[in-house]
Amino acid sequence: MNEEQREKVERLLQIDPRSREGYQLKNWVKRWFRESDHKTATKQIDQCLKELRASKIEGFNRVHRTFTYWRQEILQALRFNQGF
Repeated sequence: MNEEQREKVERLLQIDPRSREGYQLKNWVKRWFRESDHKTATKQIDQCLKELRASKIEGFNRVHRTFTYWRQEILQALRFNQGF
């Protein structure tokens, strides 16, 4: 993002504290998927689940339940696809 885009995002995030939480958590999960490989994913999935569970946003609580249910499959996917 350029500076103008970052400023717009920042203004939007100030509207509601949940928007900042959602934006940061979405970026954390996206980065986790992108940067994880079979060596790091197992350690990092527990941190990911902890972050999702702590969220006060119901959508992320649903993602937590989904990731918990599909944990092994997610880790297998990361094993064969050096990240997403």
